[in-house]
Amino acid sequence: MIAFDHTGTVHIDIKAGIQRVVVQLGSALAGKAPDVFVPVIYRQGNFFRFPIGATLDCYFSHKVRRLAWRLGAGPLSAVRRLSNQNRLLFRVKASLFAFLEALEDTSARVRLRPGDWYLTADSIWIYPEILEEIRALKAQDVRTAIVLYDLIPVTSPHWVYPGHRERFMPYAEALHFFDAVFCISDCVREEFLAFCHERGYQVPHHVVTIPMGYQFAQPARPPAPIAPEIAQGEFGLCVGTLEPRKNHQALLDAFDILWEKGVALSLVIVGKPSFRSEETLARIHRHPLFGKQLFYRSNCDDGELEELYRRCGFTILPSLMEGFGLPLLESLARGKPCLCSDISVFKNIAGEFGVYCNPTDSRSIAAQIENLGLDRARLEAMTTLISTKYRPPCWEDSAQVILDTLAAANPGRKRPIVQGL
Repeated sequence: MIAFDHTGTVHIDIKAGIQRVVVQLGSALAGKAPDVFVPVIYRQGNFFRFPIGATLDCYFSHKVRRLAWRLGAGPLSAVRRLSNQNRLLFRVKASLFAFLEALEDTSARVRLRPGDWYLTADSIWIYPEILEEIRALKAQDVRTAIVLYDLIPVTSPHWVYPGHRERFMPYAEALHFFDAVFCISDCVREEFLAFCHERGYQVPHHVVTIPMGYQFAQPARPPAPIAPEIAQGEFGLCVGTLEPRKNHQALLDAFDILWEKGVALSLVIVGKPSFRSEETLARIHRHPLFGKQLFYRSNCDDGELEELYRRCGFTILPSLMEGFGLPLLESLARGKPCLCSDISVFKNIAGEFGVYCNPTDSRSIAAQIENLGLDRARLEAMTTLISTKYRPPCWEDSAQVILDTLAAANPGRKRPIVQGL
């Protein structure tokens, strides 16, 4: 069995990089290995089968429907309707969750046996109890594997929330216990190996770089139209959470240089507010060109983002530090040139297909934006180069590398044993 733990994504209603990877990678694994793949979540000492892409809210509503059916509907169905309409009643859901768990059908419980695999690509550093459970699984000869995004909280704690390094360290120090560690880039792999060496940890048997995919989930409904002002003009697109290491302030400085020169190019920023984003948000909303040449979307669904990628002239990714940089891959996969920082991980991803700038120099960023965005011949040449020669990896490629590694490490295992199936 390959038990794929996506507990964190179920509980977090944020479509950031990690959650996107969990959903897409889980779906690809399910498609390639349906006989052995079992998506699970962890609750109170047990793993339960739970579908990829569902959320706690969906789970709660499903449980309430079952409970209401058992009890003859009535007040609980009213609570469900109200809580779906008013997020303040989310706490009501949380308080009822434990009670609903008591009615959990044990047929959904998943029990791992010696030789089975536990695999997660989720943010399990949030859940110390899951780390403890993983240690218990190891003691039962269950094999364990994890997808590692980066060690930024360890190597560069100034880029993360206060206290996050302390919460992240037990997770980082547990990584060497895993049988397989799948790194999202060669840079992350080198960083992890150096971390093990510095601390005297034994390196896991399998430390493998996996390709990242570019596809979005299919939107459940037609995408909302983007603002007419954006649709009518040329614009650059920047995708990524708002936090200092993403370097939005330098990007805004660069566009201010261009706008002061009368350049008509617009900037669209897409990303959830995150650590220390208040200053950047205030600057965006107070900017004299906000809603004219500067646009911000904090909550794009995949359909909207796909449309923005389609309509933009190019993308911009001025990050100071990254473990990978999924928007760079998404941009190139859609034939869009990307102006990105000249950091190692971006050069590894984009190679000859990237346009690079010094992320610490706003004037350098502005010059490259002007050269790429206003030089029609150069932009078309880059677009043609990418469209004809760039071959992006897909999530199925990622899944295949993982499955091949697990099979090589654990030959001869049969279908997973799941209680009640």
